[in-house]
Amino acid sequence: MRYSLPILLISGLLFSYTSRATTISPFANLLELYLASDAVALVQSGATYETPTTNCTHYDCDFTVLVPLKGSLGVNQVFPLRQYSHYDDTGRLGVSGDFVPQEGHAYLVFLDQRPDGWRLMMLSYYVFEDIFSNNDHYLVPIQESRFLNIAPRPDGTVVEQLATYRRDALLQMLQQQAKATSTPWDGRPAQATLAIADQMSDRVLPTGCDFDLGTGTSRWQSTNINLYYDVTNAPADVVGRVTNVVATLNTQYGLNLVAAGSTDFSPICTDGSVVGQDFINFNSTNLNGAQSILLFFGDPCSELTNLNGCNGVYGIGGGYNLNTTHVFKGDTWFNATWGYAVINNGARECLDATRYEELLEHELTHALRMDHVSAASYSNNNMNPTCCNPIGDKDRECMNYVYGAALPVELISFNAKAIGDEVLLTWTTAQEINNDYFIVERSGDGRKFERLATVEASNVLHSRTYTLTDEQPAAGVNYYRLSQADRDGKTKELAIRAVTYRGEVSGYTLVPNPASGTSIILTSRAKEPGAGSLQIFSATGKMVYETTDSQKLAGNRLEVPISDLPAGIYWLKINESGRSETLKFVRQ
Repeated sequence: MRYSLPILLISGLLFSYTSRATTISPFANLLELYLASDAVALVQSGATYETPTTNCTHYDCDFTVLVPLKGSLGVNQVFPLRQYSHYDDTGRLGVSGDFVPQEGHAYLVFLDQRPDGWRLMMLSYYVFEDIFSNNDHYLVPIQESRFLNIAPRPDGTVVEQLATYRRDALLQMLQQQAKATSTPWDGRPAQATLAIADQMSDRVLPTGCDFDLGTGTSRWQSTNINLYYDVTNAPADVVGRVTNVVATLNTQYGLNLVAAGSTDFSPICTDGSVVGQDFINFNSTNLNGAQSILLFFGDPCSELTNLNGCNGVYGIGGGYNLNTTHVFKGDTWFNATWGYAVINNGARECLDATRYEELLEHELTHALRMDHVSAASYSNNNMNPTCCNPIGDKDRECMNYVYGAALPVELISFNAKAIGDEVLLTWTTAQEINNDYFIVERSGDGRKFERLATVEASNVLHSRTYTLTDEQPAAGVNYYRLSQADRDGKTKELAIRAVTYRGEVSGYTLVPNPASGTSIILTSRAKEPGAGSLQIFSATGKMVYETTDSQKLAGNRLEVPISDLPAGIYWLKINESGRSETLKFVRQ
């Protein structure tokens, strides 16, 4: 049975140098998604590469199928996925929520087959990363999925929220219930209580902010920006609302926006958007050139689904960024220009004056190139994906970094990398003023940190790189927080990085793999023999073999019988001396 796709509003695909927030309406639950997908698989990503075409250059990545769950993709089959973001000679097109894979990482993906190849069902939403922690595998929603606008389903269905799952339990549930669709779906038995904080990508300070609206961090070089509103469909109290919003943004964020009044622009809507070359020409000729933001009411080009009562999408905001760049606080930023916001039909009637102004403030932050913060980590802030909240501390921290004065320490980068049995931490500063020392802390859950070391500051006005080695990282995900202390005793958090430490290099091998005979040989690199037990699990998580007594697993070759196993993917779990390790093999 083929299900119809939920609403997926991908904005900004027409111009190679604009980007917007993306709004989706999810499936009711993972089983509905599974049934609607043409293929579902656990895959491993390769390196991202660029593919030039006639009009632009795309970002592509090849994926290798580890475990096929549904569809025509087979084990070890390689297939490409293309990002929505791309670039051309003029600039870059970015799509908020686009999936940007990390090389060598494993993901659970739900795919739609099209004539030109495979596509993810809903960009980064419903992409889960396979993370090994506490001797088990977990499927964790990737970071990009947490920064999408979520619109209610038109049928009023309350959707299942994204969650972290025990990998094998979820895969088994999906395959079993796909064969018995009359059984109501309940994914809670497979959900995990593993405390994994928001995964931090390689961003500069401050923690939790997203300066990457689409592809590439960008900012306006000057906030002396004129805000105009289009007279078409403008609400009766537009002057008061816009005046208040500009005053609030300037006061809270230290900006220099100007409430420049009304204008009359009739966009060419044949491309389904208020923006385009006609929009740029109008701004450049009639308004304040590249230093203009234009606010539209009543959705003049019908870009948004009409509100269902007062449910749905209230507005979108965004802007352009050029290929030209500038340096600010040690970071390279694309030059932002020509901002806009579009407010949906009926939004003013649904919201009181306060919440309506908060809506305008939210969409204008997108015009200023800020993306969303995590609603789970930073509740009740204006930049949350859910409308509408007043401006909060995290909003101010993020915006002040993009447009405020330089900090005592201008951080260029902070990286954490697992190398052998250690984690190497490196950070580089552009300059330091009155900096006393750095504080490095470590956490297992991203919330409770313990001090790992302090590092004396160089306090120089030129670039300086620091290194520190964690010689005893914990198995699984390690979070590292870098802070700095001023000479007057004040401390400032700079950045957090997460790295997965896989533990010791595998002490076991399986040969041959794939295996077609009656047995497969397990060998160990350990010098001293050890006793333990073995278990074999199918791709659905069902245990199909288990040893009854402890066996000598180290220092010799052990034959594991597989003659009774049908062809497919299996995992051999080795339990020895209080630890376990899992190896994948293929039975032909």
